[in-house]
Amino acid sequence: PCHWVPGVCSNYLAQLTPGDRVKVAVRKSSFRAPSDMETPIIMVGAGTGLAPLMGFLEDRALSLASVGGDNTKKAAPCHLIFGCRSNRDRLYSEKISGWESNGVLQLHLALSRHVAVPKMYVQDKLKELGAELCELLMREDTQYFICGDAKMADSCYESCVKVLQKYGNLSRVAAVQRLIQMRIQHRYHYDLWGVTSQFSNDFLGSNRKRRSQKGREDANAWMGRYVTSRYSGEALEDSIHS
Repeated sequence: PCHWVPGVCSNYLAQLTPGDRVKVAVRKSSFRAPSDMETPIIMVGAGTGLAPLMGFLEDRALSLASVGGDNTKKAAPCHLIFGCRSNRDRLYSEKISGWESNGVLQLHLALSRHVAVPKMYVQDKLKELGAELCELLMREDTQYFICGDAKMADSCYESCVKVLQKYGNLSRVAAVQRLIQMRIQHRYHYDLWGVTSQFSNDFLGSNRKRRSQKGREDANAWMGRYVTSRYSGEALEDSIHS
């Protein structure tokens, strides 16, 4: 059966009338595929998160076809980790299978509601790649792209950390620093909807700790002034504004 799911942006636009002021913002995006075929690529998408990745793959297929010969053997690996409920929900299945046959990509399909296979999500597929994923993440030229729900992206982030810990013999701190470094070098890209926590705890943790420490120091200073004012007969308001 078909299910009608109203879109957020599309419904907002549909309710506008001529002359209305529109609330929009333009953001600069780094979500672009590398042009160099020798750059390893990891692409992760669940459901409609596949959309921008299809553009990357179409461009890659055309680039490889234009040079001809055995260039697909020379091209760096391109992994597509795609997740959906069942085979019936696969998007662009024929086109992607054709690209896989031609060496354009390596498909890793995660089916969460298929009766014939165990339930699996894209974050599980990342863990399943294991040593191969670790090797790619440890390279200095690998590009990582993920598109879809923010919670899914957070889970994939954790999978990458665990893979680096297990197969790269890294501590969690070192594994997190590795992904942070990829982000700083513009090699870890995401296009997400929802609120993401990846990097927030690890990337901003040190700043948050400093802010928390300063907050405690300010609170203790305020309490000291408050106690002094109570016992010295000064107005509390003066203490607050001092």
